[in-house]
Order: sequence, then C-alpha cells, then structure tokens
Amino acid sequence: MQKLSMTLNNVDIELQENREKIKILTENNDALNIKVKSLETKINKQKDEIDNLKEDNSKLKRTINYFENLFDRLVSFIKKRIFGKEKDREDYMHFSKELYEHGIFGGETIEDIKDDYKFAKEHDNGKEKDDFEMSL
Repeated sequence: MQKLSMTLNNVDIELQENREKIKILTENNDALNIKVKSLETKINKQKDEIDNLKEDNSKLKRTINYFENLFDRLVSFIKKRIFGKEKDREDYMHFSKELYEHGIFGGETIEDIKDDYKFAKEHDNGKEKDDFEMSL
C-alpha cells in the first residue's frame, strides 16, 4: 500500500509538473500563433506594396517609352526640315544647336543632325548645278 501511495504521489507530482509544462507550451504556442498572424499581415502588406510598385514601374516604362518616341519624332522632324529649303535648313540647324546648348540634345544627336545638315547642303549644291546644266 505504501508503495502504491508513493507511486500515486509521484504520478501526481509528475502530472502537476507536466500541467505546468503544458501550460507553458500552450502559452508559447499562442504567442507563436500571434507572431505568425503578425508576419502574415506584414507579408500581405509587402505583397500589396510590391504590386503597387510593379504598377508604378509599368507606368514609368510607358511614360519613358512615350517620351523616347516623342524625342525620336522631334529629331526626325528636324532632320526632314534640314533636307528642305535652305532658309528652313539654317533655321532648324540653329534651333538644333540651341537645343544642344540647353542640354536637350546630346552630343550623338547633334552630330547626327550636323551630318545630315552637311549632306543636305552638299547635295543641294550639286543639285543646283545639275538643274542649271539641265536648263541649258
């Protein structure tokens, strides 16, 4: 009987210790669940922010493409005018130089326009001679 009583006391003590451990583990589990929910909320916010940034990035790319296209059309327009009448050519070349001086055109762009200007000027000079000779 004494042995049984000691065994039951030992079991009772062990149960009390285990209850305390279970209580601590349950509290830790609850704390971890709260932390997981907090992290899930944070992840969802970051996903939303990433989606917003992707949308902004897409808008910026479209804007950049628009202005690149606009710039290319401006350069093309000027180049076409350079092959026009001599007065127009001089005006557009002067305008191009001003755009370069104000940092709107880069060195490569202005050099390309200058090359077209020189070609148009040389080509017009040869064309005028040919027209004069043909009229004779």
